[in-house]
Amino acid sequence: MSMRPHPVLLASVTGFALVTAVPADAASPGTALKEITPNCVATPLPTTASGPSASFEVQTAANARLRVTAWRQPCSGNDAQLILTMQPLTGTPFVCGTEVEIVVGAFRTDDILLDVNPNDGVNTGFCAQLAQTTSFVIHEFDGQFSFDDDAAFTLVYESDVGPDGQVQVPAFDPAQYTGGGLVALSGKLSGSYYEPARDREGVLVEFGQVGGTRVAFLTWYTYFQGQQRWLAGNVTYQPGATEVTIPLIVTSGGQFGNAYNPAQVQVTPWGNVTISFPDCRQMRFAWNETGGQSGLFQYQRPLDSLDGVSCP
Repeated sequence: MSMRPHPVLLASVTGFALVTAVPADAASPGTALKEITPNCVATPLPTTASGPSASFEVQTAANARLRVTAWRQPCSGNDAQLILTMQPLTGTPFVCGTEVEIVVGAFRTDDILLDVNPNDGVNTGFCAQLAQTTSFVIHEFDGQFSFDDDAAFTLVYESDVGPDGQVQVPAFDPAQYTGGGLVALSGKLSGSYYEPARDREGVLVEFGQVGGTRVAFLTWYTYFQGQQRWLAGNVTYQPGATEVTIPLIVTSGGQFGNAYNPAQVQVTPWGNVTISFPDCRQMRFAWNETGGQSGLFQYQRPLDSLDGVSCP
């Protein structure tokens, strides 16, 4: 086994958590690991599993019980991101990567970090009392083994007070996810979306037709240098598509009300966004600005549903 990571104290969403850093003889920050696909899943990681999942419950202490669910978010092709969602059932279970084991054939390792952010390029791990349902990705740093999170394996959670929890996690099969785990684009996905952590910013998207051609229109309501900024664009898409990339423009020079003159409006290309929908209430929103900035948000509807429109 590799040397155990050295703990450092950092704040977390559940109070103060021990966040462990990968030791020098293992993967260094920024190293591309097979179990991590950056920007496949937005952060904060979703805590509701979608698609096939495998779960077990484990008693972690006399007054603490935990449910662990392994599931995958499809990325592209035959690649998916493995996610472990942990839910306290009783008390506040102590959760740490060193309690987790991965078994593949005759090989077994507990050299594991539980990371809440697969997109920051920093290999850190959660090790603390778990007060709320939280999702993690896995950093496996055993120098004798390279974990492929798309392959089949056995997931084990060690218990000090009772039987270990364990479950067989089958290999990722894209065929089990309709449209790669995504909803086909259609008018029922039209509407407003936002991220609660970024309240007062959001998007309005419409899927419709012009002369029989399918068109996606999107406006992103955001800010720049302390002022409101609207970015807008549209593009055609094909029937059955589950993802669309929309070039966006930013406008300037116009005046308000009766002073408005369209000839004064200047149009500047801004970049593009790629949107897809894991389900009828969520939007995966990946943006790329021509200046080099990029990001990924997981938006959701502010409404439970559209009046008179069922989805799916």
